[in-house]
Amino acid sequence: MSFEKPILSYEHGEGGWLGFTKIRIYADGTVETEKGTATTEKISSTRGIPQSRVQSFVDYLVNLGFMSMDSEYIRHGVFDGWHDTLTLNYGGRSKAVRCSNKSPGPEYKQLVELLRKLAE
Repeated sequence: MSFEKPILSYEHGEGGWLGFTKIRIYADGTVETEKGTATTEKISSTRGIPQSRVQSFVDYLVNLGFMSMDSEYIRHGVFDGWHDTLTLNYGGRSKAVRCSNKSPGPEYKQLVELLRKLAE
């Protein structure tokens, strides 16, 4: 595990016992992934990707307007739903977008899918 702050981090959980995913991507291209459920052993992996791929994804996020998105998208009253948080630490700034049973829109879902593919 790296001691520097990840440039990108993503955490997703499915309500109750269904599982979680954590992805941390560092500026040097290190990708740390954890997956599991409350009833199974956690699976962790670390690998490297080209720094240019990290920078391209960060540029994409910034150009899409991620830094100006609302900080929370929450649908209240849903029991055992899903939640996720996507955090970008870039250019001396940090921005986290937290979603709970409500997505900011199709662009956000697309960002998450691209991030998951980047971490594979």
